[in-house]
Amino acid sequence: MKNALILLAGGTGKRLNSKIPKQFLKIGNSNIIEYFLSNLDPKIFDIIVIAIEDKYKKKYSNSFKLKFHNHNIKFSKSGKTRQISSKNSLIFLKKFNPKKVLIHDSARPLVSNKMINKILKLLDTNDSAIPFIESEDYIKTKNNYDLKNDRIFNIQTPQGFKYKKILKAHILNKDSNARDDSSLLEKNKTKIKMFKGERYNIKITKKDDLIFFNKIQSK
Repeated sequence: MKNALILLAGGTGKRLNSKIPKQFLKIGNSNIIEYFLSNLDPKIFDIIVIAIEDKYKKKYSNSFKLKFHNHNIKFSKSGKTRQISSKNSLIFLKKFNPKKVLIHDSARPLVSNKMINKILKLLDTNDSAIPFIESEDYIKTKNNYDLKNDRIFNIQTPQGFKYKKILKAHILNKDSNARDDSSLLEKNKTKIKMFKGERYNIKITKKDDLIFFNKIQSK
């Protein structure tokens, strides 16, 4: 097996004050995960693993497989933290032995197939491929200290890795609350390959983001 995707869908939606996690909110004709999968080229990945809570797996697993039968969708158990969810999914993938794996937050449904393919291409010659966006805002710290924009990067997903490299990093690292997967490679002294991501690849964390997503979806 060559390419695998891990889609992290264990978030609780607390920041949106939602009764259900934001990735399952119905906006227009589909929820956020369905929108992402409907726009994902099924030829890119040999397998897609969705990290999800058991109660939502029972509710959505059949509909996901029926609607997206061209994708080879499997499910792994999400954890209390993002890192645990990633680790659980990577361990689940051991029996499939992929060469490359992309780890993506389900709250970023607007990533393009073009960028996904770019990540996979970069993994031909790198252990990782991490998209980022340079900050365009004027930024200050709480103590009124100015920060230069060229020193501030917004890290995006999907993050791409050689599968065995990121699996080893997760197994070796005992911390369970890393903000992203690339930081675990850095702890193992592995060089990170970063490249410019996409402005539209936003993470939906607040109501304004949902409004923007709805406008994009309705076009």
